[in-house]
Amino acid sequence: AHEAQRKAIEVVPLNEGLIRSTSDVLAGADTEMAILQGRIHNEIFAILTPEQQAKAVKITANRESRMEARHRQMRGRMQRRLQKK
Repeated sequence: AHEAQRKAIEVVPLNEGLIRSTSDVLAGADTEMAILQGRIHNEIFAILTPEQQAKAVKITANRESRMEARHRQMRGRMQRRLQKK
């Protein structure tokens, strides 16, 4: 679906209908993938012990915190680069 969308974007002359249709297909595929990931997560979480569930929640929170810190660092670097220009 990504490849079809990329090719649609590159069509000359512009074909907005083709871009819209390939984007709709891609959005549908992304939605289905997200639903499947959610189901898998829920099925796995349900078989964990309460202790394992708590540890999984803590690991997820730590990962999200690290990712946010990296994003802040990247934004700071970008701002400094833009200020130098």
